Amino acid sequence: MVVGLLEEITAECFLRGAKMIGHVKSFLTAEDGSTTDISLIDIDIGPTVHNRFEGARMNKGELIVHVIVQGMWDPQVREAALEVTKRFMSERGIEYEAVSDFYEKEKRLKD
Repeated sequence: MVVGLLEEITAECFLRGAKMIGHVKSFLTAEDGSTTDISLIDIDIGPTVHNRFEGARMNKGELIVHVIVQGMWDPQVREAALEVTKRFMSERGIEYEAVSDFYEKEKRLKD
């Protein structure tokens, strides 16, 4: 599921003008402490996945997604990632809540 999300976010960024991936990565922690981390640096090569997920099913967890691409401004990347995530989760019937947005709270460039 997470690989698909990262691939769709990356594809959307390229549709919107990205020229190169800096990195697109995520870290997923399940309620039992199992983790999976995924890193995508080239859409043609595919992601690197470290799966330390022990369960067959996950009911609740935390997912961190970090997207850096060349050719788009940060607000455009943020918008693309949030739109893709909303659609992706909805299509799969997955409830989610964006609990923290690093761009908004910490990194935002001053206008």
